[in-house]
Amino acid sequence: MDVYTSERLYLELAPVDKSLVGLTTLQQELPLRKPAWLIRPQKLHLTVIHFGIVREVYQELLAYNSRLTYEAYLSAVSFFVHDIRDLLPRQTTLRATGFHMFGPARTVLALTLHPNDELTYAHSQSLERLGHLLISCGINDVPAFIYKSHNFRYAPDLNPHITLARNVRTLKERSLPSYPASFDFHPAALHGL
Repeated sequence: MDVYTSERLYLELAPVDKSLVGLTTLQQELPLRKPAWLIRPQKLHLTVIHFGIVREVYQELLAYNSRLTYEAYLSAVSFFVHDIRDLLPRQTTLRATGFHMFGPARTVLALTLHPNDELTYAHSQSLERLGHLLISCGINDVPAFIYKSHNFRYAPDLNPHITLARNVRTLKERSLPSYPASFDFHPAALHGL
């Protein structure tokens, strides 16, 4: 994957085969009505850290550092990408904790997961390296930049979940199916939507 042309870039974990089957079975049991739609199995993932839209991040950085060239930015992104690839655990198991509605309109249905030490470490180290990337691009106050950034605003929070469906307008919690106790994941490295 060419990280520079990706629409959205993030570090992720993907469900292993058995867990993917469990997730797709769970999706089929969801009591959804149109216009809701299920996330395709190949898109099911757990985001460790969200980078954002690569070209948009550059535009945000230019507002703070007008001398930053696109080439220098891409070089910093490339270093960041190579630096965080090995942070993901080879395989890890996470305990499911329940369903949750996300998004500004609360129309995204996700299965939440409890972070383990491996996931917490991968996230904190990725966030630290993101700070190094931003400093190398001329950002002096990294926390303030992240807070104001449309792309990075969710990066500081580790909120493990797997999005199962979008555009969910009506849902009765009592009608939600039971879910497996845990899911196994392996690294999927970097991904673009």
